[in-house]
Amino acid sequence: MLEILKKYPSTHFLLNFTETDFTNQMLQTIYETEVRHAIEHGKHVIFQATPIFRNNETIARGINLQALSTDGTLNFNVYLFNVEPGIRINYQDGTTMVDNSQQIPVPFAADDDYEIDKSNEADGPIKATGKYSRPIADRPRQYYRSY
Repeated sequence: MLEILKKYPSTHFLLNFTETDFTNQMLQTIYETEVRHAIEHGKHVIFQATPIFRNNETIARGINLQALSTDGTLNFNVYLFNVEPGIRINYQDGTTMVDNSQQIPVPFAADDDYEIDKSNEADGPIKATGKYSRPIADRPRQYYRSY
């Protein structure tokens, strides 16, 4: 990515990155909900989400979330590690392996009832089943495609 920026400094491009289910659905959702509630109450919010990579890694190590409402009532700057319970991620090449020692605390504010349902998938919706164990998650949720 740095090579692209050096070669084309005035080019703007969309940066997509892979984020785990745990980080996105259990952690990031907490902060996005705070932003949504502030907006629903008429506040103006500046929100930024920045993936953090090390050197030339293909998978982000984490994401830095920042939000500030113009009246100052919403103000956070947090770093979320891009991790998944029970899975070890090789951030360099994107491969994963099962690792039961990969245990991650689940925040109290995490939404246990959130269920993935991508019903617009052409070959059947993807659904998640199961919940992360509390207070420490030690395995990922399971996914299935329903037809």
